[in-house]
Amino acid sequence: MQLKSMVAKGKAADWSVRRSLLRPRAEDADVFGFNTPRYGAGRAGGVILMTATAIGEEIDVVYFYTDIFVLSALWSNIVERPAPQRRRLLRLRTE
Repeated sequence: MQLKSMVAKGKAADWSVRRSLLRPRAEDADVFGFNTPRYGAGRAGGVILMTATAIGEEIDVVYFYTDIFVLSALWSNIVERPAPQRRRLLRLRTE
């Protein structure tokens, strides 16, 4: 599991995630439409993103999560996304 965080209106526009963390394990690769890797098998982990927003004296924290199951649903268009997000998702799958 990787934990990422960002502050609303902060400087960080993006962050990096280890691809091997999100890739399926070698024995599950074909289930998700991937070739069985020759090297660098995945870990089938996930990423938690926390975003913090200051609202007066309070701090509002929102959590987001993704893993290979969520990504697979998005790639298969089970969960529909707008075209720009869909293009980014398909690029991620190719990479």
